[in-house]
Order: sequence, then C-alpha cells, then structure tokens
Amino acid sequence: MNTNHEELRLSDDEIKNIIAPFIHEAMPVESEVWKALEKGVSSDQVRRLLRRKLLGSWIHGFRRTQKGIKESYSRQWQNQYFEDQLNTDGPLVPLRWCDTGYKARAIAAKRVYLAYIARVIRQFMPGKVIEVGAGNGLNLLLLAAHFPAIDFTGAELTEGGVKVSREAQSADVLSAALQDFSPFDVLDASAHKRIKFDLGNATCLGYEDNAFDLCFTALALEQMEEVRRPAIEEIARITGNIVVMVEPFRDWNNEGAYRNYIRANDYFQGAIADLDEHGLEVLFASADMPHKLTLWPGIVVARVK
Repeated sequence: MNTNHEELRLSDDEIKNIIAPFIHEAMPVESEVWKALEKGVSSDQVRRLLRRKLLGSWIHGFRRTQKGIKESYSRQWQNQYFEDQLNTDGPLVPLRWCDTGYKARAIAAKRVYLAYIARVIRQFMPGKVIEVGAGNGLNLLLLAAHFPAIDFTGAELTEGGVKVSREAQSADVLSAALQDFSPFDVLDASAHKRIKFDLGNATCLGYEDNAFDLCFTALALEQMEEVRRPAIEEIARITGNIVVMVEPFRDWNNEGAYRNYIRANDYFQGAIADLDEHGLEVLFASADMPHKLTLWPGIVVARVK
C-alpha cells in the first residue's frame, strides 16, 4: 500500500481543536472509569453477537438489508434537525482517540471526517465532486460553502434524506447552526444553493463514466455490506480520478468489540487491500480519528487506475 501522501494527515493539534467544543470530559484510557466503560461496551457486543448467531436466521428482518435501510433512514433524516444534531449540549457517548477517552457529543467525530475530506479536496482541487450516500446533505452543505467554485452533487438512497437536503438548500444563506458547526471557513454562505441533490442507488447511479473528478463516502459504505462490491465498482466507474472513503475498514475493526459489533449488525466488512480488485490504487490511509468504542472509521484515499 502506497502511503506517501502524508501531507493529507491532520496533526494532533488540528484534531484537538476540531473536537474541543464537543468534549465534556477527558480521561486517560488507563483510568479505572474508562476501563469500566470499555468493559461494558465489550460485554454488550459479545451478547449481541451471540444473540445474532443463535437467533439471526429465525427472526424476520434481522439482517441489515438495503430495503430496510431505505425505510428506516428515510424516517430518521426527516425527524432529525440540524439545530439538535449539531449543538454542543445533548446526549454524550464515549469516544476514544489515541490514549485519551472522552465523554463527548458523537458529532465531534463528524467534524474530523469533514476536515479530512476538505484536506483531500484542497490537495487535488477537483472541478466536480460527488458524495455517494449524502444522507441529510450536511457534508455537502458545508463543503460547498468552503469550496464555492466546485460543482457538488449528492446521491442519496432515501427520499427523506433528499427532502431534508433540499429544504436546507432552499434557505438564502446557510443556517447559523450549520455555519457554527463547520470545521473550516465559510467563504460563501449561499453556495449551497448550487448543489445538485439526486435520489439514487449506489449500485446503479445514473451518471456517465468518469463524470466526477472526486467521489467521497462518509459512513455510507458502512451501511452497504449487502451490496459492497457492486457499490464500490459503481463508485470507481463514475469517478475519473480520486475516491475518498471514511469508513470502518476491517483493518481497524478486526478484533474485540469492534469486530463483534460489525458482525452482529451487518456493517461494512471490506479491507483496504480489496480496493485493488476494483481498480483503485491506495494513496493514503489513516485511522487516526476519534471513534466510538463500537465502530472505528478511518480514511482511505485512492486513485482510479
């Protein structure tokens, strides 16, 4: 694996500053409080995996399917408001980064994903960018405001996600909640109005070959284990140069609670080495990101061969 593009890596200080507003408590991972948290999460995931092995084949709808994801996430996006999702107060989860454990808002990690994606875009300066699995449009709304000259498109499986994205887009300027959450400067608060949000399935996107200079996913392939191979092949087909994936690759989730959680819930199980089969040459990979104790995303940057 070629990992020469070290200029893409965020520094420790950058990550600390990005997550700081959403951290409520920090502690060493060697502390008794943190060890107890990890033990509780690990035990829970073992129980989940055992229940899955014993009952999974008998319970209708137990498996994570694209049909089920489309239905559940369409409802979720429509019932989730940016003001509630992005504020610094609210439900806390345990996050780990290096040797520190945090009680934090889960959305803190999202800011790091966005900063990494922006770093890659800044490095390669594509003219056309697509996000596959755009969800409620959060990533694109913020990226467009920072890169107003880029032509952004979002493809999303769920009608609810596209609906919410277009509703946010209807505002003359980006909302205060979104601007405050952005980990980078907002250079054009009206650039979001030029994003194209499309309803589309990742396995059969209706775009021409090499239609985009850069494609990214952010915890979207996570939900596509059932269609992982055709989805990655389709992403490679529509992309002329760079593919960025912020996903829980098996390389970082192959043991303990991470492995149990992914297997129990049918999440993404691809390995970085698998990307070569899809015509993707890996340029950079890093798992240096704050993450939950159940799922560890990292970033992979690849070039279409």
